[in-house]
Amino acid sequence: MFNHKYILTIFLLLTANFVQAESTAPSFNCKKATTAVEKIICANDTLARLDRKLGETWKSFIDASNNDAFKSRLRQDQALWVKLRDRCQNDIDCISSAYQQRLAVLGADKKLSVFAGQYEKKDIGIMTVYPTGNKNYLISIQTADPEQGAWTCEITGTATENGNQLLVTVGSDHFTARSIDPNTITIDPNTEAFKVAENNCGLNGGFFYTYRKIDWQVSR
Repeated sequence: MFNHKYILTIFLLLTANFVQAESTAPSFNCKKATTAVEKIICANDTLARLDRKLGETWKSFIDASNNDAFKSRLRQDQALWVKLRDRCQNDIDCISSAYQQRLAVLGADKKLSVFAGQYEKKDIGIMTVYPTGNKNYLISIQTADPEQGAWTCEITGTATENGNQLLVTVGSDHFTARSIDPNTITIDPNTEAFKVAENNCGLNGGFFYTYRKIDWQVSR
């Protein structure tokens, strides 16, 4: 006769080991690790956790946008950072510092990137503000007519932080977004914003709304 308590105990132990392995695994497949840095990360639980956290943070920026050009720029920025990280070679402290600084820039440290994150205007659209360092950002805004889908806006540009404002450049046009509080950004309907809308939105389309930051840990 089977000892059900024994079987349950074994099952719980196996489950706990699996969960622990998942939580300490990096964002990439260690079986495919090729560089010295990747192999060191796979052999170090602390570095693996940092890599996993960074992977999840970075993916949240990618998932927030449907704009292929914007996603391409984010991937180029991340690839550049990976090259900088790989300069650490076998130096564990250097690798750890690289990850901590990268996580800080991507929004963990508000002193380095006040605006970083994804913001939503419910039922209308999403604005993604991706930090590239030194108070500079890539920005993507996607909005659409919430009722009939009569218009859409696809806006991709760069931005510079200036106090509680983002000075946004889209091609040869400019507009300003401002922070109301740590979780809210608003874009006022003015001449500059109307011109950007005219060049990037459908007829009568707009993107001048108040956006609230998305908490991906809650929304997932």
